[in-house]
Amino acid sequence: MVAPKNRSSKRALALGDPNLDNQTGTWLERASVISVNPNTLSCEVESESRGRMTCALPGLQQDPAGSGGEVMIPRVGQQVLVLRGLGLPVITQFLPVPVSRSADRSAAFAPVTTAATADTAAAFPAGGPVNFLGQLPIGLAPGDWVRFGNQGQHLSLLEGGVAEVASTPWAGLTTNRIDDTVRLAGRNLQIYTGFGNLSFSDQGGKQSFLLEGGTDQKTETGFGMENWTYLIRAGGEDAEGMLDIVLKDRQGGVLYKHTISPIGAVEQQTRGDHTERTGGNWTGNFEQGWSSLISGEHSTTVGGTQTLSVAGAQEVTISQSQLTSVMQDSTLTINRDWGLSVGRNGNAYFGGNALAKPGDAALKWGVDNGSWVVDIGVPGFDLGTAFSGMKVTTWGPQGDIALTSQLSKIILNTTVPGSVLLGAIGGVAPFHAVLWEPLQAFLQALISWLTAHIHPTSMGPSGTAVIPSPASAQLNPLVSVIKSNKVLIGA
Repeated sequence: MVAPKNRSSKRALALGDPNLDNQTGTWLERASVISVNPNTLSCEVESESRGRMTCALPGLQQDPAGSGGEVMIPRVGQQVLVLRGLGLPVITQFLPVPVSRSADRSAAFAPVTTAATADTAAAFPAGGPVNFLGQLPIGLAPGDWVRFGNQGQHLSLLEGGVAEVASTPWAGLTTNRIDDTVRLAGRNLQIYTGFGNLSFSDQGGKQSFLLEGGTDQKTETGFGMENWTYLIRAGGEDAEGMLDIVLKDRQGGVLYKHTISPIGAVEQQTRGDHTERTGGNWTGNFEQGWSSLISGEHSTTVGGTQTLSVAGAQEVTISQSQLTSVMQDSTLTINRDWGLSVGRNGNAYFGGNALAKPGDAALKWGVDNGSWVVDIGVPGFDLGTAFSGMKVTTWGPQGDIALTSQLSKIILNTTVPGSVLLGAIGGVAPFHAVLWEPLQAFLQALISWLTAHIHPTSMGPSGTAVIPSPASAQLNPLVSVIKSNKVLIGA
């Protein structure tokens, strides 16, 4: 095509306009890009009839109000239309190239499906005399605009209110006006903010997630001084478990740490106080063991009823004192043995009922199928300095001490002579108790002697008694055995 002749103005010739073209007409012809120079934003083309020409890059735009503009670098071999006669040669457009219907589309890339593109196959014929598809997307609808790269990366504005920027199906951003939807896809995704970095990684089929953040630009998140105080990690070589949650101070020390291992183990670490508040019920189910190590104090307050059920044994070790206060009743039921060992002193006090009647027990012991044994001052353990013993005192006027054996004996025995005191005052009883059997033998001997003792008489005073044998010889041996060697009696 040849346009009417267009000569340059005298003003343009006088100013030396660099876009001057000494041609007196305009030509529009086909050309092919043979070289590209991105450093000068120019390319060299070769036309069919006028040889080689240097042109600005096609579609080059420069904003006269600033540094804005648009640049696209073509590839060598691209078919274009070149216009001459309006200054320097200008590439007006790219020329589409017909391709075979059997062209390989294995690398073809389709934009997101919309309501418009879904009906394209039915609205338009599948074939035609000329095919320009190649590896460009199929299924576009009138009004769609797509910019594709040769590796499938594309920028598209589609009917239905859809905008898409993508390099692969797993690397793209799609916005949709339907429900104000935004879809961000990235098999490996990195997000950088003033707070910190968010990273999703997929390397060799192993996925991981990492969040690093901070709240102070001067000490935590500033460039070159990344001292992350917030860290969440799932997977990856640096992870301690399946999930790590870590809070650090500005010196890198751990404030809080929560780690879950691949076998489900949980490790929790806090530097300061730990407080939990639950508005409803709290239930803990431990299918195996539960261990608690408290280096400081431990306080538990239960507002209602507390129930403790232990299927196995229970062991409690207290290094210092233990104080238990029960405001009402306390019941201890033991189905088998009970052992109580006190290293020093033991005190038990029972106040009794203020409305108690005679015969009411303030303390009651019951022993079945065995004996009640009390050992005091056991040899080998008693130091011998405290004069260990037992003392029972009743202070009331009717506070009797009653020892009763219904079918057996009450046995009171010692091994030291004079050590059983009855009616003693201040631990002193001056009289020995009398033994009945020896006393009985003495009295029987005395009766026999008296029976045999005769005083013959006639008409005057009695004469000398006739004695079968001397009394001293018969009775004196019986007197010494009447005294109890162990029992003393007070006055």
